[in-house]
Amino acid sequence: MIPRHPTPDPAAPLTASRCMPKIQTAPRRASEAPERLAGRGAHIKEGVFPRHALRVERLTPTVEIIGPAGAGKSTLTEALHTCRSCTTVDLSLWNLPRPLLLASALELSPRVAVATLSGNWAHASKLAQMLRMGALRRAVSRAHRQNTDLIVLDEGPVFGLTWLDVFHPHASGSEWAEWRTATVRSWATRLHTVVWVDAADATIVHRIRTRAKAHPVKDCSDQEINDFTARFRLAFTQVVGDLANAGKIRVMKIRTDDVTPDAMAIRLRAALRGSLHGR
Repeated sequence: MIPRHPTPDPAAPLTASRCMPKIQTAPRRASEAPERLAGRGAHIKEGVFPRHALRVERLTPTVEIIGPAGAGKSTLTEALHTCRSCTTVDLSLWNLPRPLLLASALELSPRVAVATLSGNWAHASKLAQMLRMGALRRAVSRAHRQNTDLIVLDEGPVFGLTWLDVFHPHASGSEWAEWRTATVRSWATRLHTVVWVDAADATIVHRIRTRAKAHPVKDCSDQEINDFTARFRLAFTQVVGDLANAGKIRVMKIRTDDVTPDAMAIRLRAALRGSLHGR
């Protein structure tokens, strides 16, 4: 059974406080200066990115809500359920049907075999996340055939690729790097909008510490939580930038500092109105 929350290898090196994993930088980005990655983030504003890939029709607008832990993703996802003017299908990387997981495993197995024979084996948690992403792609394709106005993804492909980039960076030229490129291209033709929610570091630290939900850095220092959040923000920037280069992705940013759930719901509905009407 695939665990709901993938965690890095317990044997992986940790900092002195054992709260923060030492995140390795993927060789494929070794030549990129931090300023270049930050520059990509500067382009992530509300709007439409130019499309360089073949145009593919999207039957139903597909939206993923992303953001660091404590930013308010779950609150915004729940807010969509109160939108009585539209019907939605909620999907995520978790609790996907077993037949879809099996189909994804069969699709991934040749790549796993080639990588293993070449000595580039992957950790089980990495393979599980890759397997889920293939199953989610099939689930979204199924949802396109339903009579619904919107497909909402909470922890979907952007989160999945981000998690892999943070905990299991792919070596340049490897079988896994090729899988990542193919996955980005595939989702660039399916994902319509990314809703990026975020809040101030102090707000995120407070939310992680005070909410009931468990989190790996919940008992860490403020600085360690901030570092963890910063690494995910940087990885989100990389993944969204890659999707933008491969397709036509609309990105919206919503701040959740000192905002009530009702106010966030109003903002989100207004931001998605164009998607619901096919614009």
